[in-house]
Amino acid sequence: MASIPPHVVARNSAVVGCSMAGSDIASQYFEQAGRSEQERSAESWDRVRSLRMGVVGLCMSGPVSQLQHVCLERAFPGVSTGAVAAKVVAGAAIAPATIALNFAGVALLKGQGSADIREKVSTDVAPTWLTGVCYWPFVMALTFRMVPLRHRPLSSAAFGAVWHIYLSSQANKAPGDDAGTVVTALVGSR
Repeated sequence: MASIPPHVVARNSAVVGCSMAGSDIASQYFEQAGRSEQERSAESWDRVRSLRMGVVGLCMSGPVSQLQHVCLERAFPGVSTGAVAAKVVAGAAIAPATIALNFAGVALLKGQGSADIREKVSTDVAPTWLTGVCYWPFVMALTFRMVPLRHRPLSSAAFGAVWHIYLSSQANKAPGDDAGTVVTALVGSR
């Protein structure tokens, strides 16, 4: 990442960490709102969960996002339609690995072992990725076309605030369990 100064990577990683922690607070709010009165917990905000999401954003998602943007720009330089389309397709192809990294980071911070991480990744990465391809290609196309390389992770974090609400819910639920997630809370499909 020699083309991006270290202080920019640090700033961008901090912004991604804050975005993920803040989005987790919103995610928990929606999850609680989607539960019946009997299912709601007395403690409506799990601060440790939000901290975990922030740490994953700061230490993993932020730096990985910066690296991803640099690598995609080097592989497909420019803002032509072809270059932007290639970056979007490559970004979508890389996304399952970054989602798995997020899930693994959250699981490790929860103290879960490798068997739990494998189950989580094998069960929940694909549906999470499929949801992401309904949102991220449009965001990525706009970002790759309009935002300078050094600020792309910031742009992605801003758009990612909405995504991180969903990602937090997915990362913190039991593998394969969709009851009580943000989607069921917002859509009401219980």
